[in-house]
Amino acid sequence: MSLNAPVENIRNFSIVFDTNMLYADKKDKSAFSFVPQSEFSNFLEFRESMNVTAGKLYIPRLCIDEIIHQKLSLFEKYKKQFQDLSEYFNQTIPELILTKEQIQNSIECFCQENSIEIIEYPDTLLLHRLKDRVMEQRPPFHHTETHSDYGFKDVLLWESLLARSLESTGKVILCSKDKIFTDNKLSSEFREYYPSIDILVLDDWKKLKEEYVSLQIEIIANANIHSIPLLAFLQNEYIGITQIIESKLNITKIDDWVVRCRTEVIQNGKAVELDYFYDVQNQEYCKEWIKDDKYMEKNTTARRS
Repeated sequence: MSLNAPVENIRNFSIVFDTNMLYADKKDKSAFSFVPQSEFSNFLEFRESMNVTAGKLYIPRLCIDEIIHQKLSLFEKYKKQFQDLSEYFNQTIPELILTKEQIQNSIECFCQENSIEIIEYPDTLLLHRLKDRVMEQRPPFHHTETHSDYGFKDVLLWESLLARSLESTGKVILCSKDKIFTDNKLSSEFREYYPSIDILVLDDWKKLKEEYVSLQIEIIANANIHSIPLLAFLQNEYIGITQIIESKLNITKIDDWVVRCRTEVIQNGKAVELDYFYDVQNQEYCKEWIKDDKYMEKNTTARRS
């Protein structure tokens, strides 16, 4: 039987991608199908290499519509250039057609193949909320010298996120290059909607991978740490331990594959808290952790049975 870690450690997490992290029209090399920018593809490959199922990926419907618009505009631009060249060289070219439906199907197939869920637009109550937000100039709307309502698309994304049922997640990572999402007012508003859920805004792929690994390690550790082998390990390392008090397991990541754990036990008739380390990759417990080229101090490990 697994011990139960605190909710914030073991609950699932969600990663939501803004358009600017998914697609760049300047790098688009495919006219008739959706191909994300290379950094996003690399992240999907990295995610697959983890061989774990925790964490869900999301793309708002707004972002799909924005990509469709960008691809159609790019297609018409290149089509015009192609036609001009054909006239210059006195050549006949076939009729080139690209529809919104083609691009949408391509994106949705991509999402399905990569287990990415789509966050739909909020319901009709959104109009009232948008009016209040723009009148009060609350972020993501923001004011400049020439515009008082910048950020309409950002607001749609934000409202879509707030309207999404997130009770089954413990953390939301919003991946966007728009700095407005780092506004403290937005994080405060999010906490009003979801008091028990953390939100983190990232615009760096390296940091996203690091955060992803950190969340995965905690979840894997919680799933792999079991009371019977853990009790045997602790009894071997400490005198007088008779029982583990379940539902008291705190996990903190300290290295790529190592977590520090704290659990409450009965020792010499009293409840005490003990710290130990767990190597997720090798599925080993240890009393002490010394970082070197290896994973665990050899004389303090006990493999999980």
